[in-house]
Amino acid sequence: SCGVVIEVGEGVTDYRRGDRVAGNFPHASHAVKPVERIHKVPDNVSDSDASWVHLGKIVQVGTRAAEHVLGDSVVIIGLGILGQLAIQYARINGAETVIAIDTAPRRLEFAQSHGAALTLNMTADKAKDDVKRATNGLLADVVYDITGHPAVLATALPLARKFGKVVLLGDPGNPTAQHITSDVIARGVKIVGVHDGHPSELPNGLVRWSAMQMEKLLLHYVSTGQLRVSDLVSHRSRPEDAQEMYDVLERDRASVMGAVFDWK
Repeated sequence: SCGVVIEVGEGVTDYRRGDRVAGNFPHASHAVKPVERIHKVPDNVSDSDASWVHLGKIVQVGTRAAEHVLGDSVVIIGLGILGQLAIQYARINGAETVIAIDTAPRRLEFAQSHGAALTLNMTADKAKDDVKRATNGLLADVVYDITGHPAVLATALPLARKFGKVVLLGDPGNPTAQHITSDVIARGVKIVGVHDGHPSELPNGLVRWSAMQMEKLLLHYVSTGQLRVSDLVSHRSRPEDAQEMYDVLERDRASVMGAVFDWK
């Protein structure tokens, strides 16, 4: 969320009334947050763009776990909000080719406009030949499964090159329904699981970037134009119309990208 400071507690010196701040707030018109959990919003970043701060951090956790190197070929399966951000992060990390896979044509259009070199309107189990052609027969260095669907893992593994990686950025809810394939043993494909809660609050010997540092970096990327989120907002709504908005999401999720509630 993004909002305006209306009151500060005793001893707070870095913030004052009227400051715009962003963070992971509850769905409410007012919220109380500790200063170490909010960010000042750069002047050239809109309220709507700043509200992506927490979603941007979640995807950063995944792209850091992927350990990208310059020239990577990347496949992203699932082009909802997280998938669209993953395309841009992969490009920032130096990917040569980003291949986007989804069955929703509109999501593929978003993906292309944000840097996907190839968009495939199909399920992942049908994509291997296209991925092979796009990568000169090598297959992908990194494959992201951002669908949250347990059946996709088994179709994502064959898209990774020998000793490549499949990053699971999305909780399937029922992981016992996921299945590995011979690619893990025979071709050494690694499976990397990531979760929003992996980074600690402060950097330590295991975690270089804290959650707050990653959120701040998202604001920097948006401020400098290296990452674009404004055109990913497809729907705007008032909180009073929340039920109608959620009905749309339930009925036709593929027609919606970012949905913003304006509490003003």
